[in-house]
Amino acid sequence: MDGRIKLCDFGLAKEVDSIDWYRASKTKHTTDVGNISYQAPEAQTNEYNHLIDIYSVSLIGSQIFGFDSYDIMDGNIAKTVQQIGDKDSNEREIIF
Repeated sequence: MDGRIKLCDFGLAKEVDSIDWYRASKTKHTTDVGNISYQAPEAQTNEYNHLIDIYSVSLIGSQIFGFDSYDIMDGNIAKTVQQIGDKDSNEREIIF
């Protein structure tokens, strides 16, 4: 090993020939791709954007650097999705 870290997308990325920056966030997202263990809770709904990728990478990073993924998330997707949808939830600090 030469000490370099390599990350791959395993062919799940899609090529975008031309980008309309005004409509970039309205791009149709792929559903049911990847392992549910690495999906952000928002991916279970239709209301999500590119930020779910940051969530997934943070879980991968936690494993690379030896953290327990459950230190980042509680593993209860249904409860987490409910808390995200509840704007008055006092448990929001637990999620983030």
